Amino acid sequence: MENKRDVHVKINPYKNLVIAIILPVILGPIGLLYSSFLGSIIMLFLFFAFSLLSLVGLKLSFFYILFWMISVVWSAGSAIRYNKKINKIFIPELSAKDNAVK
Repeated sequence: MENKRDVHVKINPYKNLVIAIILPVILGPIGLLYSSFLGSIIMLFLFFAFSLLSLVGLKLSFFYILFWMISVVWSAGSAIRYNKKINKIFIPELSAKDNAVK
């Protein structure tokens, strides 16, 4: 006799906005990996490029702070955009309301 069980697992496909903000605040461009892989690669490239330029003798400490802040904003925006995309997939009524408002 075969024993079958129905297992229902609830998966939360959304990205948490609080985590998307806290990670880049703490980790900078590496924390951006949570919400945007491509964004993290771009910001890490810029971060290390400016690090190499600072070894030459240029004073670029302002850009480190700027990249850190851009990472936080980029991460929050990516998480919001991702959650809206997921809402359109799983809740089609929301996308119909958005189109009606426009």
